[in-house]
Amino acid sequence: MIRSLTETVIIPIAGIIITFVLCYELIIMITEKNNLHDGVSFSFFKYFLKMWVAVFLVTHTFDIHIFI
Repeated sequence: MIRSLTETVIIPIAGIIITFVLCYELIIMITEKNNLHDGVSFSFFKYFLKMWVAVFLVTHTFDIHIFI
């Protein structure tokens, strides 16, 4: 019951929140660097690393909770 609640309620809500946060960060990053003319590839690497970690943590929330 708890696993189904996690998969049907908590993960979609967390996914929506993460989507809004990552979109906001991407918009700020692009406008801050003058429309990518002065941008550095490291900032995109850092952005994709943040995105991967966030998605990984959300998709494995129940598994991480069991180990704790």
